[in-house]
Amino acid sequence: MQSGVALERARQAGALVERAVGQRLSIHVLASDDVAAYAWPPAEIYLTQRLLDLLDDEELAAAIAHEAGHLAGDGHLTVQSPPDALLGRRHIEARADDWGLRLLERAGVPQRAMSSMLVTVSQATGRGTPTGRSLARRAAQLGERNPSKPE
Repeated sequence: MQSGVALERARQAGALVERAVGQRLSIHVLASDDVAAYAWPPAEIYLTQRLLDLLDDEELAAAIAHEAGHLAGDGHLTVQSPPDALLGRRHIEARADDWGLRLLERAGVPQRAMSSMLVTVSQATGRGTPTGRSLARRAAQLGERNPSKPE
């Protein structure tokens, strides 16, 4: 586990999402060169050092919001008024993106940070890989759903 500047930066981004969720999140930074983030019930979020190195502050908040979206979607976090788009969505990552977008909106973070984060992570993992293609596809879908929404 990392401490110091990286952890403080992650916790600051997490504080934005905490306000949107209305619940404390336990944020951790793993000393890893992998580009990854994980959520674990009831409210644990793990980010790798490499992910922090790649993302700006808004994108970092988006990554945390996405992970909190997994927890909210699975009932581990109580968040009022789920996004309407959740009703018909089946894909677990797209569902977490939807929850994350709602949390970003509540936190006052531009929703474009979610698609920007997905593009950045896609490029880092390799657009030719299955993960990279999936991330790029999700970023494009977010852009198609909200092409002219002002931020």
